[in-house]
Amino acid sequence: MVNHPNRLTAARLAPVVELAARGEYATEIARAFPFAELPSALSLSETGHVRGKIVVTAAA
Repeated sequence: MVNHPNRLTAARLAPVVELAARGEYATEIARAFPFAELPSALSLSETGHVRGKIVVTAAA
């Protein structure tokens, strides 16, 4: 396996984890969809005009 310079490692992610733990970093969620509405989530994603992340949830 080649060690790629952009590979995510625990050491590289540690600063982000610390920021999140202190509440100084957060991901913006644009919209959440249940899995049954996956086609709607994909359609929204394809518009290219979403600010934040699209979340699809699955029932446990």
